[in-house]
Amino acid sequence: MWNNDKKIQEEVNLASSISVFAEGLKLEGDVESLSDVRVDGSILGNVSSQRKVMIGEKGKITGNIRAQEVCVMGVMTGDIVVEGLAKIGSTGKYKGKIVSASIEIEPGADVEGTLSKTGGLQKEEENYLKKMK
Repeated sequence: MWNNDKKIQEEVNLASSISVFAEGLKLEGDVESLSDVRVDGSILGNVSSQRKVMIGEKGKITGNIRAQEVCVMGVMTGDIVVEGLAKIGSTGKYKGKIVSASIEIEPGADVEGTLSKTGGLQKEEENYLKKMK
């Protein structure tokens, strides 16, 4: 019984720490989040998270992303600035500029743009972040 209660609490904590934009949802405007963000719908605007932003296979973002980590499996047009990993999955379609400490592009991904790998956020990237706000 105790294990069941613990499992339920873990699921509640996980659900409350992820902001999900479900398939069919269309949003125009900027999104700011302290937690992970998953996009399976469509966002026209900038997305900012202190954690991870994931675009699902059916998700689409037209705007800029600023986060700790980004994974694109859907469609993204805009600039990405992350301190950690920027990953474009095999189903991802990306057009824009990526500034990241680590960049991973899976075979099959469609990428058009500029890639800048840094050892961490430097002065140029900090200024770029300020412009995105």
